[in-house]
Amino acid sequence: MNEHESAPKRKVSFIHPNRSFETMISMMNLHGSGLENSLERDDENPDYVIAANECFMSTKIYSVLKKYMQSGRNRIFIQLSRECVEPDLNVFDYATTWNRKHIYSGRIIHNVPSVHGIPQNDLTRGEAAKILQDSPGFCNFIYSHPSPVRDNFFRMLCEYKRVDSSGKCLNNTGTEPTRSAQNWYDLSIDMKKGYKFSIAMENASYSGYTSEKIITSLRAHTVPIYWGDPDAAEFINPEAFINCHDYSSFDEVIERVKEIDNNGDLWLDMVTKPFQTEEQRQKTISIFKEYQKFFIDLFSQDTSKAKRRPEGTVPDVYFENFGSINLPFHAKILRELKRIKHQIMPER
Repeated sequence: MNEHESAPKRKVSFIHPNRSFETMISMMNLHGSGLENSLERDDENPDYVIAANECFMSTKIYSVLKKYMQSGRNRIFIQLSRECVEPDLNVFDYATTWNRKHIYSGRIIHNVPSVHGIPQNDLTRGEAAKILQDSPGFCNFIYSHPSPVRDNFFRMLCEYKRVDSSGKCLNNTGTEPTRSAQNWYDLSIDMKKGYKFSIAMENASYSGYTSEKIITSLRAHTVPIYWGDPDAAEFINPEAFINCHDYSSFDEVIERVKEIDNNGDLWLDMVTKPFQTEEQRQKTISIFKEYQKFFIDLFSQDTSKAKRRPEGTVPDVYFENFGSINLPFHAKILRELKRIKHQIMPER
């Protein structure tokens, strides 16, 4: 029996639009860790409060975090940073981060790379040639929310050839958005199949922040045109995608797209490459094991000794103010203003 299996069950509350225990285990990459059996959901009086990024995007969800902060100073707060957001260790005792250059002893752990756990590319050159023979579409663009960089690239690439936009943002196909569907990840792969390229761009550029966008594009057997994490090639085979960070401008990126579009052999070479090299795969597995050990150790310690955030006059004022201001309300206003500006004055 593992050490964490014999420890008392830890009472946890997960703050997210879907607060189910299964969703928490899945989002935290804890399947197979044993913590599925040593944690239990308790939204009334939790010892640990795990806050996903959605807390800062919704007034309703944020109000749950505020309630816990105002009613239980001795609770342990964990920030689950699934979006491109830096953790606030003045408020949270522990956090996950995408930035692999951060080292905070015992309080922060790097997120597991999004490529972890996906099957290796098994597309043969003959199968890829059949896709090419069937005259695939040029390029897809599937996003729910506007983002100036990728929206600008979409418009630029459309000047070369039509790009099909099937999401809520810049939709030009009439296709119903899928992001709200329970199986949106698989639907995203299916919608990208039958295209030569996928615009796989994050909503922000930040070291280590690589989401599912490039993964679903690879699994659909398209060539991802990727922008976001300047270090994406650390975990994803650089020969399998177009890395915008390797070029000085989007004009140069588009020239590369044109070159591959007009050379079938180049496209076949890229879509049949392994998604990861063996070295990258082993490195990803190692990070996954380290990540799970972090949480096993975190929940195995005595709850009374688990608090890590600073305490004292100024830290206490910071914590109290954080739990009293209406952050999502201001964020919603700023987001709406940016959306209106983006529609009126689109970037070129």
